[in-house]
Amino acid sequence: MSAAPAASLDSIGVPQPLRERAKILWIITALGGLWGWIICAFIWKEEGQDQDAWFQQQLGQSFYVGCVSWIGSVFCGLGWFVGAILGLLGFLAIGRGEDYLAPVIGDLAAKDPVGIGKTQASSTPVVQAPPTSPQAAPDLSPVDGITLEHWAWGQAQLAQGGTVDNVIGYLQVDRARWDRAHAEWTNRMANDASGTIAAACARYGGAS
Repeated sequence: MSAAPAASLDSIGVPQPLRERAKILWIITALGGLWGWIICAFIWKEEGQDQDAWFQQQLGQSFYVGCVSWIGSVFCGLGWFVGAILGLLGFLAIGRGEDYLAPVIGDLAAKDPVGIGKTQASSTPVVQAPPTSPQAAPDLSPVDGITLEHWAWGQAQLAQGGTVDNVIGYLQVDRARWDRAHAEWTNRMANDASGTIAAACARYGGAS
């Protein structure tokens, strides 16, 4: 029994600019795992994406694909391949004008076990108002001697199939020190309303 055909993006009224942005989201996800979600959710936004349920669904799927890709890379070294395949499938499906539900991950994103959809919704005000004061600058001081640049570089290596052992060996730190720094930098980025840390991660992550 064949699967039901995917819904047409025309039939659900997805505007062309959001289709193009979703294609960019999935190709970045294919190449860089979680960077697709970080860049398109926080750094480089398309007008109207925060109010569009379909695009938010694509962002949610991208987040979980990126997580699976990263976790798989840490444990077996081939997790990046999952993200590459699912990201490419999303890019091609949307290019054909079809709604994209990633195999297995689409169902996981719908259940949203870590509440990423709520995080995205709460991070965007319903009414956009001019800022009355500059956003508070995030703490960019090193954590256990590991700078933002070190952490972002390490994340980029992991997203490209590297291992934690390779990263900590290059940085000459032990695993416990890396884990503490990783947890703190992740927390700082999640609480950085200015987007400074995410933007720096995208910049450092693209460096070879």
